Amino acid sequence: MLKISKLKFFIVLFLILLIPVSKEYRLLLFGTRTEGIAVGYGEIKGKSTLPTGFYYTFFRFDAGSGNFEIRGPENAIYELGDKARVIYDKKDPNKSIIFSFAYLYSSPNAMIPGVLVLFWIALYTSFAKPGRNQKSYRKPSS
Repeated sequence: MLKISKLKFFIVLFLILLIPVSKEYRLLLFGTRTEGIAVGYGEIKGKSTLPTGFYYTFFRFDAGSGNFEIRGPENAIYELGDKARVIYDKKDPNKSIIFSFAYLYSSPNAMIPGVLVLFWIALYTSFAKPGRNQKSYRKPSS
């Protein structure tokens, strides 16, 4: 029978949760940080003419060589004029991210790690010993 210790479970869980962050590790480590200002809103258009219901905020930031815009996280609506931390590549300011939990973990790139987390939790709980977290109960003798 497969045995997974709590330590191994949490290490693997931590590594799975790092996947969306690791995709942007170069920007996070070596990117230039600045503030972006919310300047407008947009809607993600689907293939049909019906509204999708997914909205985002545009942020404008100054990269030294001019102003650039970045799309904010989906369904996280900011008020116009709100500020957010933007990290961009000095060589190519179009390569930029908003440094926030919502931006990193609500993007489509976070879907696969989300499924992996669910799978990992299901695997761990299915191989856990029965009654592992339960106190043993003895019936009092009469």
